[in-house]
Amino acid sequence: MPGLKKLHPVPYVIDEISKRLGPAPLERIKTVESVGMFSGSDVRASQDVPPEDKAVLDGFAVNSEFVEDCSETSPCKLKLCGEAEGGCAVPVNTGNPLPPGADTVVPIEACKVEDGEVYVFRPFPPGNAIAKRGEDLKSGDTIITKGTYLRPWHVAALLSQGVVEVDVVAPKIALAATGSELVEPWEEREGVKNTTAWLASSFFKERMGIKVDYFGIIEDDKEAIREFFEKKVKEGYDIVMTTGGTSVGRVDFTSSALKEVSEFSLHGVALTPGRPLAVGVSEGGKLLVALSGYPVAALSELEVVVWNILKRAWGLKEPPRPKVKAKLARRLPVQPNMVHVYRVVVRKVGEEYVVEPLRLTGSGILSSLLKGNGILVAGLKGETGYDVGAEVEVELISEVLE
Repeated sequence: MPGLKKLHPVPYVIDEISKRLGPAPLERIKTVESVGMFSGSDVRASQDVPPEDKAVLDGFAVNSEFVEDCSETSPCKLKLCGEAEGGCAVPVNTGNPLPPGADTVVPIEACKVEDGEVYVFRPFPPGNAIAKRGEDLKSGDTIITKGTYLRPWHVAALLSQGVVEVDVVAPKIALAATGSELVEPWEEREGVKNTTAWLASSFFKERMGIKVDYFGIIEDDKEAIREFFEKKVKEGYDIVMTTGGTSVGRVDFTSSALKEVSEFSLHGVALTPGRPLAVGVSEGGKLLVALSGYPVAALSELEVVVWNILKRAWGLKEPPRPKVKAKLARRLPVQPNMVHVYRVVVRKVGEEYVVEPLRLTGSGILSSLLKGNGILVAGLKGETGYDVGAEVEVELISEVLE
């Protein structure tokens, strides 16, 4: 981009910023509300699950010694009673603890009950249809580790241990759009619709399950933008972010305002779309971000740089997206020393996948975000381009087209 004196390599930006950030900000919330967030600490089991041996089928709890020789022609006969000793059978339902003396469960369909006696028509070994104490979790086992992306099964495991509250990574994020030409989407007056700020807000809602505090539109005034960064840092926000005004035009002030509030900052990244990104770290290890005003560029900056800074700094273990190997339908250029983010369409043709890059230029073209079902990141390994038919790896963000 003309005017940017230096474009910093993506890995360098991630490394230099992430190592200067403060520790992950935590919040204790109800476990049942934690799905879609990242755990803030390790959690270990405090008790065995199940806490005792239990039946996993409806039937009869017995001592296996009394059913080891049963057959259709010579069934074993046991008495119905309260303890599984001396040839007794105890009725149990799924989830019931085993009664004294029992070491196996005979399914109800393998028995016949008649005149207070139970007839068993085939042998059953010790341990049949039994969940042993601690089989699911043993006391001291790690349930989740710090940085785990919490899924429904994590919630169930935590609740099984009586863990009703959990620490999650929950940064306070302040966001403002910049640009005198902007209007909010719900406003009827003329102007450029502010979509990029809402894209950024939605990004963090999707990735971290957190709500971003939005502070509206700031006009193209360097002092007002600098004051926003400075004020929100003082108010205790962990991430302060703006959209727009990151280039080097006459009214592009956000990068210089960010620099004045930062102890360390970088402007210009070897990323396309997304070159004008500015990032910094303020006193106290707070992250300052000035995103492009163009939605496609801003999303590229968020996905490739900002999100990886946070994952590196705070140890967030994001579930990987599915990936496929696909053949390019047309040549794909890659500029030297640049990371390119391409939105692509992946189709299955016969037994192989074919990938078609969408529009190669235009950082404000929203249609590429809507139509694409995959992301191809190129240039991280020094590639200089791909020919037609070259095999590339694509991250899927929605289903493959047939």
